[in-house]
Amino acid sequence: MMTDSKTLKTYTYTELSELPALARELKTAFQHNLILFIGDLGAGKTTFIKELVQQYGSTDLASSPSYALINKYNADKTIYHIDLYRLDRVEDVFHLGIEEILYGDNLCLIEWPQIIIDHIDPPYHILKIEVQESGDRKITFSEVSK
Repeated sequence: MMTDSKTLKTYTYTELSELPALARELKTAFQHNLILFIGDLGAGKTTFIKELVQQYGSTDLASSPSYALINKYNADKTIYHIDLYRLDRVEDVFHLGIEEILYGDNLCLIEWPQIIIDHIDPPYHILKIEVQESGDRKITFSEVSK
């Protein structure tokens, strides 16, 4: 399948206090319900997702689904938070039955999506979070379309 990826915007933040405004801005920029979060351990993927879940009006306390694999939050729309870090094979991921979550009307936020990225259909967004030498976080916001 031929896909086209384009960077829409790049953000940098220094303090956690900057996250609410950044999450609000990105929430309004999302065109797709599937958002993939890429970044090293400790880069801030879960921290950003926690803020994003709040921006969608959830009163649920978002947490890393590293062991449960999938967390569900009630908000303006249903939000699924999936963490694929502990899975080694793409078959294991799809045995979870996530296809309807990936392509449903809900918001689907996936950490460590690299294992399935070649097996999912666009369109979707990618948020790549990188820790800079200064400790700042750089977020590259991209869109992958057909």
